[in-house]
Amino acid sequence: MTRPIDVEPLNKDTLVLLETDYPTQCDAAPGVLIRDPEEWTLVDKFCFFSGGPINTEEDVYYQADFDGNPIFMLAFLSPSLTPDELYKLEEEGEISLKTVAIVQEVESVYDLTDRDFDDLKLYHLGPCRALPQYILSPHAWVKVLPPRFMEARQQAFIRAEEYMQCHGIPMDEVNGYQDPNYYQPYQGSHAGASDYQREMEEEGAFYNGSIP
Repeated sequence: MTRPIDVEPLNKDTLVLLETDYPTQCDAAPGVLIRDPEEWTLVDKFCFFSGGPINTEEDVYYQADFDGNPIFMLAFLSPSLTPDELYKLEEEGEISLKTVAIVQEVESVYDLTDRDFDDLKLYHLGPCRALPQYILSPHAWVKVLPPRFMEARQQAFIRAEEYMQCHGIPMDEVNGYQDPNYYQPYQGSHAGASDYQREMEEEGAFYNGSIP
């Protein structure tokens, strides 16, 4: 498998060559895509079921282990909200996500359910038949959040913690609260935060130096 670090950056010369070799397709594409290399994103992950590309900078997706190899699934029922809107970071005045537990509940919109896999079997029967039954279960998959999502999530946690401190709400009375390390990038119950961040750095998938 080609690693992202081994792929040469896209430049204007590459786009000129693309336009020369595929003139019909380029004529049908938006002009900005043919002129500006910055409009393009390198994609090295694809949904096992739909075959759709996964942009690790923006998309919430899931990862599972299939016979020692990672497979991926795009969060196909994602809400049409930006991370800031989802975590209500743009609201003025008193915040509505007042506790750490409430912030945690926001993310549950991305939790997989058995109903999701019933839908997969209905719409993507072929790929589902290629997998053992144990993988067609929510417990086999790990949720992976993109950088901006994790930034917004961490900001919401910090705001909630500050609100709790100002209003005398004890941290140990909040259901689901763990410790300050909980603000680290999240990958479900299968791996610790530090293990997850190290894996993402080694893979080069979406680590951004501004993300804790």
